[in-house]
Amino acid sequence: MISDQLYTLAFAYKKTKLWETLRDTEIFAVRLSGGRIGFISIMGAADAAELSAMCV
Repeated sequence: MISDQLYTLAFAYKKTKLWETLRDTEIFAVRLSGGRIGFISIMGAADAAELSAMCV
């Protein structure tokens, strides 16, 4: 079951419109809990009408 927190985060992400700033080829890293590193790519700059996504 999807939690309310996940929906809140998804709508917050959508408001940022990162796909208008970052290109698919720009990858960045974030430190996750436990010290692990997650690499992220924001997709959709070419045509956000068809696709906007975040790949972790």
